[in-house]
Amino acid sequence: MNRYQLWLGSAMVAALGLYCIGMDTLLTQRAADIAALPIAHAQTAEGYPVVVRQYNSRKEQEDFVYNNPPRRVVAVWQNSIETLIALGEGEQIIAAIGIPDKKYLRDEYQDAYTRIEYQSDRVPDLETALMMHPDFILGWYSTFGPKYLRGSDFWKDRGINTYIAESSIPVGMKGKHHTLEEEYRYIEDMGRIFGKSEQAHRMVQGVQDHIAAVRAYAAERQTRPKALVIEWMGKEIRVYGESTLAGQMVKRVDGELLAADLERIGEEEMRVLDPDVIFLVVTETLYGSEQMLVQRLVHHPALKNMRCVKEGRIHTLPLNAVYSPGVRVQDGVEMIAAALYPEMAGQERGNE
Repeated sequence: MNRYQLWLGSAMVAALGLYCIGMDTLLTQRAADIAALPIAHAQTAEGYPVVVRQYNSRKEQEDFVYNNPPRRVVAVWQNSIETLIALGEGEQIIAAIGIPDKKYLRDEYQDAYTRIEYQSDRVPDLETALMMHPDFILGWYSTFGPKYLRGSDFWKDRGINTYIAESSIPVGMKGKHHTLEEEYRYIEDMGRIFGKSEQAHRMVQGVQDHIAAVRAYAAERQTRPKALVIEWMGKEIRVYGESTLAGQMVKRVDGELLAADLERIGEEEMRVLDPDVIFLVVTETLYGSEQMLVQRLVHHPALKNMRCVKEGRIHTLPLNAVYSPGVRVQDGVEMIAAALYPEMAGQERGNE
């Protein structure tokens, strides 16, 4: 290789390096430019402004003002995506984050999901999110932290509203207990924000009506089945007690929640409690492996002789139905009620 070839090669490498540095600088400057854009004051839509009292990323309740229904939404996690699609607002979602596969969505939501332009199972970095030009970001408490998309104030200063699902704030943080009312408020708030209050109210009413029917059935038969809600955590067994939404669902349909004040439980304690039903919570990474988890309990040397195990009253619950579920709150309630009162479920099927 002669000197000219060496010089040419070095020049090309240097040029490529400068190009990459230039592109990186350009993208960074582009993000900074977007972040510095002045707030646009669009004409207020009919029925607006709407003021929603909700949580910010400091875990404080704050009034957020919505002058118009959002039209460029970044929706993070399944509850955000499915709830908006259920309200008929799927076309407003420009980015759907956190669903590893569309098969985890309800069948009736999959078509709307496939039409969303940007889909990823990971939260985008701040620069990417800024370049999407959102006017609304809907997510969990963990979404709005330094690891992901900054705090709610960062976006509010740029004229972009955020919404944190209350039920995603960790249990125990500021004495937080999760309830069905959190999910009702979430659905109702989305209805108000997007101008779909009637649809949202019907969703909530459907869940409440089902709970009322189950409670009436239980009262008529003077029955209160005992339920234990657990999750395999390696060699340990985690309990979903009364501070969790799953535990509250059991209590709301008049089941007796066992180990209500525990976080972990041992095998001997489980045998002594003698539940009528065991619910196994299945996290996203184990969707599709439900039977494996059930069999682990069925064949467990210390648990296989429990009455509910022998009677086959072990039921799995997908995490998306019992943790910050949004519209899926109906699924969680119906699954738990059907397992506690199988005779009622049989009657309902017979009346269809």
